[in-house]
Amino acid sequence: MGQLLKEFSDPVVWDFPREQIQNPVELGKYLKERYHDGSKGEKMAADLRGLRKDYQGQPDESIISWLVRLWDAAGEATILDGTEARHLGSLSHDPVIDQEMMREASPCSLWIRVLGTVAERYLCADDLYMQQTPWKTIEQGIQCLREMAVAEMVFSDDINTRNPDLVSCTSVMWRKLIRLGPLEYASALAVMKREDMEKTVLDMAKKLQAYADAVHGPTHARIAAVETRLQKLEDKIDENHKKLREEIREDLLQISAVQIRGSGTQCRRSPARERGYTPRAELWFFLWD
Repeated sequence: MGQLLKEFSDPVVWDFPREQIQNPVELGKYLKERYHDGSKGEKMAADLRGLRKDYQGQPDESIISWLVRLWDAAGEATILDGTEARHLGSLSHDPVIDQEMMREASPCSLWIRVLGTVAERYLCADDLYMQQTPWKTIEQGIQCLREMAVAEMVFSDDINTRNPDLVSCTSVMWRKLIRLGPLEYASALAVMKREDMEKTVLDMAKKLQAYADAVHGPTHARIAAVETRLQKLEDKIDENHKKLREEIREDLLQISAVQIRGSGTQCRRSPARERGYTPRAELWFFLWD
């Protein structure tokens, strides 16, 4: 295999070409030589602590969400042997997964270790799907789709890639995504992917992001501004109508009071009436009637 392994810095991320990890025995020998003395052992411990800090799941984080975040942070570049995996400690907060991660003695990527243990921990992909919650924003929708890709990758024998973004986005996955999303996005998402269209999760994530940019872009902002101005105008009109109704009500009350006071008596004609003018209150009364 040759001594071409790269030097690393915190956190430990070893970028091994595929041909360099075909011989686990030679790779294990290299690791033992690298950490044979105390100072290098201390450095390994410090590096593993850095790994644990970067890759450890959050207390309220689901396993399927943690898997996506672990892929984004580590990919397949972090190579560990059994001893290093044991010193790494708990990452998933699931005792079964953490214990299974330590069983493989030969060096392999952390990602492969985790995928294997998750497959042992759960019976099928639906057990991981049950951890998903409804999404509200397009960004959350993209996260949800990538979680589905991880679940399919763990349990499907037909998927050759270990990169969730390169998993084929099936119609079943897309329908699940629509069901978990808001109704306002359902129609747009339904026409975004045809049944016979072969696209990866990465392709569909780009489509979703483009849709989000279009919806929330400058044109949408201008439309929203016009809608806001129209709403303010409608509110102002409603306010004016309310004031007018109050004025009419007050005039009618005044007319009623005049009629009560003048009942049974002969009212003299006012100069205004003699000239053919009609008082304002009576005018409102006739208009209202």
